[in-house]
Amino acid sequence: MKKQILLTLALGMLASVGFAQVKSEMAKKEASVQTSQVVRGHKTAVGPRRSVADGTYYTRPEGMMFLTMDKTLSSYRVSVLAIPPFYETLFKNQCGTNKVTWTINGNDFSDYMVPETGDCWYYDFGKSTVDEDGLNMYYLPTIVNGTKSFTICETDKEGQPNTDGQVGVVPDESVDIAYGYSDFNTNIWYGRGAVTPASNKNNQGVNYVYGTGTITFGDGTTCTSVGVAQVFPAPVTPLTANELCMHALSNTRPLSGDAKLYMEVRNVEEYNGGLTFGDEVYETLVATAEDCQIAYQATSTTYWNVLFHKKVEDDFGIESNAPVIFDKPYALVITGFDQAGCDTGVMSVTMADEDLDIIPDAYPIIQDSDGSYGSFSYQGDPTHVDISFFGFFDAAVVPDALYSNDGTAYEECNILRVSADGEEVKNDLYPDVFDSFVYIEVARDLQDEDENDNYEFDAPEWVKDVTVYGFDDSSESGMYIATIVCEPLPEGTTGRRGEIWLKGSGVTSENPIIVLQGDAVNEKPWAPVVDEEGYTELVHNGDCEGSDGVSLISRNAADGGAQGFNPVAGAGVNGSTAVRVTSAVGETLDDWASQFFIYTPDYVFELGDEYKVSFMVRSDVATNLPGPQAHTTPGNYIGWYVDGSSETAIDNEWKEVSFSGTVNSNMEQYGGVMNGMSTLAYNLNVDKTQVINFYFDNLSWKVKKDLTGIKEVNNQNVVNNSQRYNLNGMRVNSNYKGIVIENGRKFIQK
Repeated sequence: MKKQILLTLALGMLASVGFAQVKSEMAKKEASVQTSQVVRGHKTAVGPRRSVADGTYYTRPEGMMFLTMDKTLSSYRVSVLAIPPFYETLFKNQCGTNKVTWTINGNDFSDYMVPETGDCWYYDFGKSTVDEDGLNMYYLPTIVNGTKSFTICETDKEGQPNTDGQVGVVPDESVDIAYGYSDFNTNIWYGRGAVTPASNKNNQGVNYVYGTGTITFGDGTTCTSVGVAQVFPAPVTPLTANELCMHALSNTRPLSGDAKLYMEVRNVEEYNGGLTFGDEVYETLVATAEDCQIAYQATSTTYWNVLFHKKVEDDFGIESNAPVIFDKPYALVITGFDQAGCDTGVMSVTMADEDLDIIPDAYPIIQDSDGSYGSFSYQGDPTHVDISFFGFFDAAVVPDALYSNDGTAYEECNILRVSADGEEVKNDLYPDVFDSFVYIEVARDLQDEDENDNYEFDAPEWVKDVTVYGFDDSSESGMYIATIVCEPLPEGTTGRRGEIWLKGSGVTSENPIIVLQGDAVNEKPWAPVVDEEGYTELVHNGDCEGSDGVSLISRNAADGGAQGFNPVAGAGVNGSTAVRVTSAVGETLDDWASQFFIYTPDYVFELGDEYKVSFMVRSDVATNLPGPQAHTTPGNYIGWYVDGSSETAIDNEWKEVSFSGTVNSNMEQYGGVMNGMSTLAYNLNVDKTQVINFYFDNLSWKVKKDLTGIKEVNNQNVVNNSQRYNLNGMRVNSNYKGIVIENGRKFIQK
């Protein structure tokens, strides 16, 4: 083992690609043209592939791309499926039966089959590199259905054998990644799929439908071609690209003088039953005359690479290509075909039949004589803009479970225990196996050629240092080990817990390195979570399993009315943990002598807030659970009625209680003074003739707001009772301890 490199410690979040919303000037509008009249020169009808026709085939995961070897059209281009590093790929069986087998290069691979469906898991064999012999690749799996079989890329577009079907892992350096090229032998690819002129001028570089020129429709309408749009699914994992290449045709030059083409990366929206580009622009890339390279010189037409970049300058004025990260569905909208100095015919490719549902057809953007914009679709073969992405899939992994050769499992192996002085570090659960380290996996080298770190750690401020060590084969396997140094515990503190997240280009490790200093225990701090309907969960530890009892407070008459967290192991739903409240006997006791409080310490409800409440409850004696009261903090009464709630009959069988409502003045003020509800109080000493045990589990109280970010405080609405917010943007009351924001100012509330 040798020390490999010291990674930079990132004390804050990594800067990522900013998604600023830019209003588009291009309106979406249906053009009033007759699409059936569009001329398509050299159109040929293509029937279904043999595999699709006979039903024996499988599909690649949506968003998975293909690998080509370089930018030039003159070189041999092999069809290779690009699997991101450490990515487990599921190929979906389309044979209609699970009675299939799988092979790889003639060897049985059925151990990786899912018996119920016949699907096949394909596991990455490790980090692949490019050496002097070219790209390291692995064979694709073959599905066998009786006497029939199928492998992606096994035949070309005419059904002829294609021996180039292999699967590869995207290597460190920039590569050419595309969605097409899967279905035909690309060494005879020249010109195939190119969009021909609508005016039948035999590929003379003018009047292309995708590209520069005009289009005349059957009704005599003539429109100008100004751009082309293509919708793509989200890559299977985030893709970082430093350059995008559009393959084009031109007899002169695609761009000359000051002409520029613009490529906007936009959001995707549903439109007229399909998908189209939206108005939100994530990134804008530009191509100039200097970015046009000759790829191949044919007899009548020149094939070009038009390279698009996002240019940035450093502090010294040195220009470079900024990375663009693709991590969600997106559309590429290319415009500028109608400007002076642009003579560009855009080429297209055809997807494999089994992949036609992955991305929709491209469509041209046209401008009518009245200035309106529109689009239309071809009738015939599906076509897709020929775009290549020069970049890489990254991976940053902190394994939380590792296995030895004998099958021994080391669960939760990503936890480091640090001494109070911060100097002594041990793997918390397996010090004899992992010593003072945890493992990490990365897809690229730790540093680029300029010795800049490719990976960073997002860590608490009290983590002074993160050091990474490598093995002899780490640069090939991507496996390293990491250890840390921490600051001493503050005076009066016996323990603290922290999380260190490994970050790469567009990716963050699914698991953190967990740091436990002193006597800290491994309990993840509560954080607000927003559901699909826009409700934020406010209850801490709703399943009652951890030690965080701030939201789940019991008050038992037998204990003198003291408030506390009272979990009982084995008493919950399906043998889990539940909170227990016990009533007492005595006619003079108040109804509230025994109570259960559901408390939201991070949020104070406001007038008009919509909420949802649900929990499981039972009692060892049949009784009624009354409706809750509204309190500020537990024990501080506001009102007797909570909107939407009611009395519920319960017994020893678990019963779900759920209701929803809107905060009204009875839940917000008492005696004319605004207080604000943050507690539901259940009075449980109503029956004073017998002792009753109440059990609560799986508790939830949500408000219809997104409270996962800091919200701006409107100072104009602040009167004498200024509201305070925590760093999650959640309104808090005067009992809250920690950093708060009031009138835009941060301070510590003790």
